[in-house]
Amino acid sequence: MYWIGFLLIALTLLNIPVKVDVPSHSFADLIVELDEGMVGRLETLGHVRMVMSGIATLRVSRHLIDDVVGIVRAVYSPRRFTPSLEVSTAEIGLPEIMEMKGLNTAGIDGSNVLIAIIDTGVDYNHPAFKDSEGRSRILYIWDQTLEGKPPKSFDYGYECSPEEINSGGCPERDVNGHGTLVASIAAGSSGVARSASLIVVKAGGPVCDGRFWSFDEAGLLDALAYVHEKAVELGMRLVINLSLGTDIGGHDGNSPLEKVLDSLVEQGVVVVVAAGNSAADGRHVKLHTSAEAPVGIRFNIPDQTSEYSISLVTQPDEGLGLTLVSPGGEKLEIGLNRTENWKAYEVSTESYKRGSIWEGLLTVTGPVEGLWRLEVSENSLDSRLLHLWLESDTCSSLRESFTAGVGYEISQESTVSIPGTASKVITVGAYMTRNRWVTESGRTVGVDGVVGSLEYYSGRGPTIDGRVKPDVTAPGGVIIGAKSRDMGGVSIDPSGLERPGRGTSMATPHVAGVAALILQISPTTTAEHVAYVIQKTARQDNFTGSIGSAGSNAWGWGKLNAVIAYPLIIQITGYTPSTLSLSVNGTSTPLSSGRAEIILLKNTLYELRPVFTGDGVDVRYRVEPEKYYVSSAGEVIFSVSAQYHVNVFGGDGELLYSGWVPSKTVLDLENLSGLGAGQGFHLVRRSVAGYYVDGSFFLERRVLVDRPANIYIVVAEDYTGLLLVAVISAVIPVSIYLGWVYARYRRNRW
Repeated sequence: MYWIGFLLIALTLLNIPVKVDVPSHSFADLIVELDEGMVGRLETLGHVRMVMSGIATLRVSRHLIDDVVGIVRAVYSPRRFTPSLEVSTAEIGLPEIMEMKGLNTAGIDGSNVLIAIIDTGVDYNHPAFKDSEGRSRILYIWDQTLEGKPPKSFDYGYECSPEEINSGGCPERDVNGHGTLVASIAAGSSGVARSASLIVVKAGGPVCDGRFWSFDEAGLLDALAYVHEKAVELGMRLVINLSLGTDIGGHDGNSPLEKVLDSLVEQGVVVVVAAGNSAADGRHVKLHTSAEAPVGIRFNIPDQTSEYSISLVTQPDEGLGLTLVSPGGEKLEIGLNRTENWKAYEVSTESYKRGSIWEGLLTVTGPVEGLWRLEVSENSLDSRLLHLWLESDTCSSLRESFTAGVGYEISQESTVSIPGTASKVITVGAYMTRNRWVTESGRTVGVDGVVGSLEYYSGRGPTIDGRVKPDVTAPGGVIIGAKSRDMGGVSIDPSGLERPGRGTSMATPHVAGVAALILQISPTTTAEHVAYVIQKTARQDNFTGSIGSAGSNAWGWGKLNAVIAYPLIIQITGYTPSTLSLSVNGTSTPLSSGRAEIILLKNTLYELRPVFTGDGVDVRYRVEPEKYYVSSAGEVIFSVSAQYHVNVFGGDGELLYSGWVPSKTVLDLENLSGLGAGQGFHLVRRSVAGYYVDGSFFLERRVLVDRPANIYIVVAEDYTGLLLVAVISAVIPVSIYLGWVYARYRRNRW
């Protein structure tokens, strides 16, 4: 079994957490793959700590391991993971995005987004993590290395509440400093997402007298379950930063840890993982097996090493012969899935088969220093491609490595570490943004490398199943960030509060911070779309060369670009009701004026639609066009008009008109009532004298409609026609009589 880190046991004295590194021989921490409904049976054998996506972690008595094997689909030995170790924020364009403000955000700084740092801990009192009021933006800390107050659902560790963190009563310390530096890049006061909240899990523990750090896979799985549960409780979108990795595994995205990470992404969690630092370490070889003669693969294990492992991946496994040759020349034919004592060594093997891919694991424990050889023979007639990765627990300044030989190639390909080979995570490589800096004493120090170039150590793809990795590259060397005051001073530190760092560990939190900015701008976007935006906005330059749509196994889709958004001007013409909102892909934001600016994500299609919450029985609004689709900067103009319901009543109270009238329309009451010109001759002529609205009288015949109204026409009656008829009626008889009198007079005269 591949030994992992320490089994940490802590004692509590007078309620003060005290860490004591004592190996446990009676219990084992296991990772199992299980079918639905098996958790109850597992709980009868040991303590189940977390269950997610068919993967569980549990602690069980060693004599019950065989019972566990008998009821689950697979048992995995937890692997050891190691950390993957100003100018950089300007390099990615952060100042430009920070200046953007709009209707949907007062500033792009990661507000209301939670970033989880699973690492060596954090100096939670560092000023980099304080807000403007002096309160910590770190909401919770779970120190898995201490005992005394475990989080709910877990039986170990110490969870610090916000109150303990802000009062300085949290016992957690970051003596390594890696976690503090990573957290400050992602969300420190000079980092990327400067107002994001943090949750920190201190996992693993120191090795090699504190010079290095090691993470236990079971603890990482527990940490993932913990931070996800907290994010759900807080109602916040979550970004997980994993600046760590291992080369032991299938490199096809199917390890237990990677399956859990992919499941979290499907649930909306953005997971950002380091590509690893082993591209130039000579720890990956590939070869084509041959039935003609075995291939002897040589590798060197440095001093101060007690264990090494070799991961083998091919397809299929039938017919593959393996012989291990020790530094002394002794040979051992290796069988699968067994442990045996050989000479001064313990040799154990495990194997897994997933579809067409076979993964084997060889672990050797003991005084392993020296030059070894693994002879690979092909017992079938077919040749096949075989990959091998080497890793050890060495405390030496030298690393384990393959040495050149005949029949195999030491390759930088497929050196992205696990869990960076997971399908749905954002995997981050590193490039150089600084090679000189000034120490606290005023001395200028530096490292080799060309600013702008890909870091020589940055893990390369593809994955074993042919996917492009990494997804993007980000500043990884040399990065200046927060220094934990729990660690000792180093002569190359720029100040007592800062330290330099180099590695894909430093590149990864840059991307995690940008992911938080994306979620702040678009809180409902999927985790998959966050990765898409980061890929598509990545920039290319002379160092990356032209990168096609398929991506690059060195650079991903390019260098990280924090300018992931653009401002769009919204113009409302015509009528602007107080109840107007703008719907952006279904999420509404109130509009307080007829002109506004909104911040939108690049490489994202948006549907913009004005929404009027004031529509009722007497008022309604109409807009042209009803909606816009946008994906780039510019100006969008909506023309809005209001319509009011109007009733017009005649002088006798009869309803003359009832309907919707556009705002600012002028109603001619004479035409509506039929009392205007053209109505012919009437003895009594009726006309509009004015109207009543809301109890007020207006001496007008036209109405300007600016609200819903009941209009009552006041009618005036004109009797001129009747008088004329009366006059005419009187004049005609008189005229006839006078005519008759005149006629008689004329006759009598003549």
